[in-house]
Amino acid sequence: MKCSLFCFLLIGFVAVLPAAAQESPFRLSKVTFSGVNSISKQDLSETLSAQVPNRLKIWIRKPVLTEEDLHEDVDKIRRFYQAYGYFHVKVEYSLKRMKDIAQKEAAGPLAPGYTAEVTFTVTEGAQVKISAVEIRMKNAAGMDLESALRANLPVQEGAAFEIAKYREAKVLIQKELGNRGYPFAKVTSNVVVDTASETARISFDIDSGMKCVFGPMEVSKQEMAIKDEIIERAVTVAPGAPYETRKIEQSQRNLFNLDVFKSALIRTEPPKTAGDNHVPLHLELKPKKQQSVKFGLGYGNEDGVRVKTGWIYRNFGGWAGRFSLNGKLSDLYQGIEGDYTQPYFMDARNTLSAAAGTETETLDSYDNRKIFGRLDLKRKYLSNWEVICGYALEMNNLEDLSVTDPEELRQFRKDKDYLISSFGLGVSRSTVDNEINPTKGQTVSFLVELASEYFGSNIAYVRPDMEFKTYMVSWFQTIVACRFRAQTINDFGNTTYIPIFKRLFLGGSNTVRGYGYQELGPLDDTGTPLGGLSFLNANIELRRSLYESISGVLFLDAGTVEEKAFDFPLDKLRYAGGAGLRYDTPIGPVRLDYGYQLNPLTEEDDRWRIHFSIGHTF
Repeated sequence: MKCSLFCFLLIGFVAVLPAAAQESPFRLSKVTFSGVNSISKQDLSETLSAQVPNRLKIWIRKPVLTEEDLHEDVDKIRRFYQAYGYFHVKVEYSLKRMKDIAQKEAAGPLAPGYTAEVTFTVTEGAQVKISAVEIRMKNAAGMDLESALRANLPVQEGAAFEIAKYREAKVLIQKELGNRGYPFAKVTSNVVVDTASETARISFDIDSGMKCVFGPMEVSKQEMAIKDEIIERAVTVAPGAPYETRKIEQSQRNLFNLDVFKSALIRTEPPKTAGDNHVPLHLELKPKKQQSVKFGLGYGNEDGVRVKTGWIYRNFGGWAGRFSLNGKLSDLYQGIEGDYTQPYFMDARNTLSAAAGTETETLDSYDNRKIFGRLDLKRKYLSNWEVICGYALEMNNLEDLSVTDPEELRQFRKDKDYLISSFGLGVSRSTVDNEINPTKGQTVSFLVELASEYFGSNIAYVRPDMEFKTYMVSWFQTIVACRFRAQTINDFGNTTYIPIFKRLFLGGSNTVRGYGYQELGPLDDTGTPLGGLSFLNANIELRRSLYESISGVLFLDAGTVEEKAFDFPLDKLRYAGGAGLRYDTPIGPVRLDYGYQLNPLTEEDDRWRIHFSIGHTF
């Protein structure tokens, strides 16, 4: 008995001794990957314990690990590869000891004794391909779903098998069934992976159940005094109509976008009696605070320190109207404005907005004080299309003119007060995925403003404005963003001259970045911008994430400003190229751009500019 116990302890001691030696902690100094060709090294490294902090984060110390952590990382790498269909992947690691750590740093039970570099070596092997995708329908007589489902599934025969896409396919099938009137359909999925042949067979068994229609909706308003008409116009479902999941989602977005509710949730419940196909709905609304105050502080090299303040009053009169009073102050603009927006005005497609205020422009070329008011009506048509018509009235007082152009000075001496009365009509369409930071989609807009003496205006002009923007994700997750804009203004009737505050300008952080603010185009003999009557502006940007919230941009800008209306000479375009950095924030990216003029008007021009601002260029 003693001998057996002694042998057991001896064997245990010998077994534990190498393990204890292996568990000597070390400080990780570097991680490298070898053989990782088919997946993202960055995405892979983010799953591991063996991660070295970014060099910019000097306040974070490099991690302390043991070889047990590296064994776990090897398993994580295997699982990561298997998620992408690599079931024969082989992973090894090697540990290179660099230098010993001084005793004073090594104090403590888990203190590192040395620094080390780790290399993970991967042999990827073959990737599993999908050999078949089966869709088996049950209780779905007359339901031609299979071809529609197959066309939209992220898993297709011959494609690589990925677990994430396999799971996504089940969700998409469930959603498509809900959009076709089967909210309680049951979808069972199964996959059989044959590692010998490197193939996967996927099957989906669908029990659609009864086809349903929308039932009555119960509304829980949470003491929010909002008119029933507003909720009825925002909600796109109607009792007795065929059930569609997309209509419930759209209704929730409509209610949330009113800026009255913190949340708007429509819950579905199974029919209360057997054989009944009416789906009861329950709408839960949680209101926002009726009043709020906002304050913003920013800086840009063009307009200096920017201060914005605002007061918001929601659900005016119970009609979900939104009244706000806003003030802004910068080196270029100072003003205060009150505006009111009424959603679902008269019907579900209309939005009425009104605004009035005063603004002072303090620019290099002129100082202008303006009192204004405007009224706009927007109406939605079809999918993503919107038509806008409006009226604007403004009184301009041209207080100062800092130009030496004789014609402009002559006009200034003639009259410095301008009453402008104008109507506008426009159409636009937007399919972008995010208004603040778009990555895909397009926007197109065309607007015409008409001011006439028949409307009581001191000057008469027509100003058409066309803009097109597109965004797409290209190679290596690079976002390609493009914009083209053209605008002109033409006087008519008794008007023979467009005042400087209505002229068109280019140059600066949002148009052509190799030039200063408004400095591209006609200038007087002291270099002060005069503006023009036509402009073309085109931009292309390559945007790519560099690290966490930091991204980089390469850009090419082009533009021209001409002194005649409807004059767009392509051979006079001025070009600027450059690069920039972005730091993402909830209100948009903070950006720093360096722009360089590629074909300046004269060699004496200062050919580069640095721009600092907030928000994307477009």
